[in-house]
Formats: sequence, C-alpha cells, structure tokens
Amino acid sequence: MPRSPEASNSGRPNDIVGLSSGRARPSSGSNGQVVQRQGNQWRPIAPPAKPPPGKPAKFDHTYDEGDALDDVSAYALDVDNESQVMPGGGVALTDEQMAKLDSFWSANGVKSATQRKNLVKTASTRGLYRDPARLIERMVELEDSLWRAVNIQDIDMGVLVGRFPRVLYFEPDFLVEKLRLMRDLLPGVNLRRVIERNPQILSMDATCTLPAKMRELSVLLPHTDVIRLIELHPKVLSINVGGKVAENLAALQALMKTAGVVETAVEVMVAYSPRLLTSDVTGTIRRRLEQIERVSPGAFRRYSDKPATMARLLCASERSIDRIAYLRQMRSTDIVAEGKVGSGGEVEFEVVSGGDFGGGFGGNGGSGSTKRGERKINSEIRAVTLSAAEFSSRFPDFPQWQKSYEKTRKAESAEAVRNGSDAAAKRAVEESARYIRAKITP
Repeated sequence: MPRSPEASNSGRPNDIVGLSSGRARPSSGSNGQVVQRQGNQWRPIAPPAKPPPGKPAKFDHTYDEGDALDDVSAYALDVDNESQVMPGGGVALTDEQMAKLDSFWSANGVKSATQRKNLVKTASTRGLYRDPARLIERMVELEDSLWRAVNIQDIDMGVLVGRFPRVLYFEPDFLVEKLRLMRDLLPGVNLRRVIERNPQILSMDATCTLPAKMRELSVLLPHTDVIRLIELHPKVLSINVGGKVAENLAALQALMKTAGVVETAVEVMVAYSPRLLTSDVTGTIRRRLEQIERVSPGAFRRYSDKPATMARLLCASERSIDRIAYLRQMRSTDIVAEGKVGSGGEVEFEVVSGGDFGGGFGGNGGSGSTKRGERKINSEIRAVTLSAAEFSSRFPDFPQWQKSYEKTRKAESAEAVRNGSDAAAKRAVEESARYIRAKITP
C-alpha cells in the first residue's frame, strides 16, 4: 500500500509488514537476520517466540507474511456449501468451527467471552468473519491506518475489534482523513485511549456530528473543559447529547438539590466523573444517593464542598456502600460516644479516641487495632474507596455480615417497588428535572 508523505516522515519504521501482496517486506542483514529501518538506523527484528505447548499462537501482525499465514491456517474453516449454507442466506456453523473461531479471536486479544461469542455469531451471516486470513489482513490495514493518520501505535486490536466489529469494514484512506480531523478537533487528547474505550467514534462524522456534539456539551457545561471530559469518558459521544445527556444532567441537578447540593457543584461533579452523564440517574444513581443518606444521614450536606468525593460516592457499588452501614451498625458505640452532634442533630464522625477498628469511622486518633503506617478509615469516602482485600482483612466479620445485610436491603428495595414508593421518588426527580432542563437547554 503506498505511503503518504506524512507517514514517511514519521518516526515509525518505514517498512511495516502486512499480509497484502503490495506491502513492503523487511530486508535481510548480512548475518541472515531480518532487519528493519528505524529513522537512519537498521535494527535486527527478533523472530516471534514460539507459544507454549497447548496454547494458541498470538499473531504478530507486523512481522512476516508467510509466518502469519502459516499460523492462521490452523483456524481456517472448511464450509460445506450443500449442508451448511442456509436458503435465506448465512451459514450454519458447526460446534467445531465455532470453537476454532473462538480460539482465533482469543489468540488475537479478544479477552471478553461475550465479545467473542458475538464475533462468532456474526460469522454465521457475514463472510469476512469466517475467514481468519482476511481478518488478519483487515486488522493489519486498520492498525496501519491508525499509525499513518495520527501516529497511533500499540493499540489493543482485540479490544478495538471486540467492542466494535464493524471497524474492520472501514476503508483505510477514508479512515486516515477522519482521524486527522479528529486530531484537529481534540488536540492533546490521547486518541489511542479514546478509540480503545469507544471505537464507535470511528464511525462518527468528524465534519458535522462530532463538532455539533462538542458544541452541545459546551452549552450544557459552560465551565467544563469539554475536550478533557471526552478524553475521560468517550462514551458520551455515542449518546444523544441534546436529549439523553441533557436529561441526565438536569435529573442529577434535581437529585442533588434534594440533598442540599447547589447546581454549580453538580457541574464540577460531572467534570470529575463524566460517566454520571450516561448513567441511569433517576434509577441507579438516585438509589445510591438514597442508600448513602439512609445509612449516613446528611452525608452529602457534609461533602457539599467536595464535588469529587460526592461523585465517587454516587458511582460506588452497593456492596461498597454497605461498608458505611457496617461501620455505623457494628461500631456504633465508638461512633456515637465520640461523635459530635451537629446543628441539625446529625452525628459528625470525628472520633478522637480509637475503637477496635483502627481509630474509628470518621476518627483521627486512637490506636485500637491500627497498625503502624496504616491509614485510618476517617470518612465515608475512605470506607467506600478502600480496597476489598484491605477492608476485609481489617474487618474479618464484614463479608458474612454483608451477606445478611444484602438480603435485607434487597427485600426493602423489592418492597419499595411493589408499594410504588420507588416509582413515586423517580417521578418526583423527573418532574423537578423538567423545570431545570428548560433553563439549561438553549
């Protein structure tokens, strides 16, 4: 494939090997080693290591055409046109053929079993995905296009193809131009990470759709660095910004208002944790807030000046939030005895003498069981963000307690759904969000 002037001036080796007959191949050195030019230097290329016995080969897309074809031949499918081709189109793959394709994708870095299953299913209707040799060629072309366009190297092709299989149909030169437009729109952004996390942006119109989405985000979040937000959470580009994203932002502002948090703090929360924009705010996020407020009343009022902390609490799992309930219920003597009652009647966790759990929940002193150099659990956010292994090692009875508590919590949630209180709370947030959205939507 001919190189563009930009590619030839890049720091990547000039002779990248693919599977197309028109691609350049490495030269041979005087000692018989394969060598490749890098800038003004020629360096030897080590042959690919042999895989351990019983393990599938991991294809080296940039090494040698013949070797790659020899490896991929083990995954070739022999489709019987008479017995396997279905009248309405498509092919009925056998269990053996599906196992071969699954092994092929596993060897090419698709770690997710669900993604491999989807790729194998697609092979029954699309011929490209039944031909491992063509798939390797397309992946090499895709990898080469990413480099030629904006010098993206070492991208995880297994992640890219697994998350968005249709990327293998993109025409290389058209993709190069699109990536260069993206680089102009997102200066300084790590495009490799963005593409790996949301490959669907490669199918987005970079001359119209992407700029429009960025403008809409800048209107919704006037004090936020939109480019940075996209880098942190590329999925936001795959959502209808003027519709779903705007709805989620208004719902989040309405929800936090009930907890005493002002709207300006919500924008900072989103800047720290952009996935709040694509989450189920009136459902999942609302229930997280209710769960935290139930086990630690007034928590969000106490953290109202710490938007990053509030965002992390809302994005925590139910199991992590259960740790707050555990510390309050199982260590309540220490907390209440040493706590300071606030003006609103709530207990502020400022334990000054340690209990048997290392200084107390919200504590800043005492010895208890705290080991030398071990950080104390002195806040709700510390309880939630502590690693599961460390929390369980410090509180060995928590896993068993959590199993019992989880049953109670789920039963209460099911009852709220049955009696309609959960739906009523959701409607209240949605109703309040409609008024807020009318203000923030141009």
